[in-house]
Amino acid sequence: MALNGAALTLLGGRRGPTVPAYKYYRIRCLSFSANYWWRVREFELYPESGLAGTKLIGTASASSQKSTSEIPARAVDGNLETYWGARTSRAANVDQWFQITLPKAAIVLSARFSVYSGPGHHANLIAWEGSEDGINWIVLDEQPGTSTNRAWVNFERR
Repeated sequence: MALNGAALTLLGGRRGPTVPAYKYYRIRCLSFSANYWWRVREFELYPESGLAGTKLIGTASASSQKSTSEIPARAVDGNLETYWGARTSRAANVDQWFQITLPKAAIVLSARFSVYSGPGHHANLIAWEGSEDGINWIVLDEQPGTSTNRAWVNFERR
């Protein structure tokens, strides 16, 4: 069956156009007005809508890191007491990113990250992006940040 020439598939219990599988997924800071560093406690990817299915595991990387104790691996270790921190501060946090590289391309329909937020550590707007090659990125969703420590910001693929 086709819809305007596009293949159909079952996604999260509904029929719709096939979505691309990506090997690279990241969150990127789009707006930051606080005084300090952007930090992420955990970043998780899920194959189904609504954060359903088995969490996908990959290799963490980032645009920078603040210190040897705030490395990217700390934001995928399942521990909300550890975190990754960007090296930059204030407005320089814009375009800082945190990425998970999957072992192979996969369709990911939802994601979330846990906020590290003391006074001045939260992003105002975050993009969730996917890429086939790690160079060219497609925005999958955008969400406002939060200043609530340990809160989760959820993304759903549009």
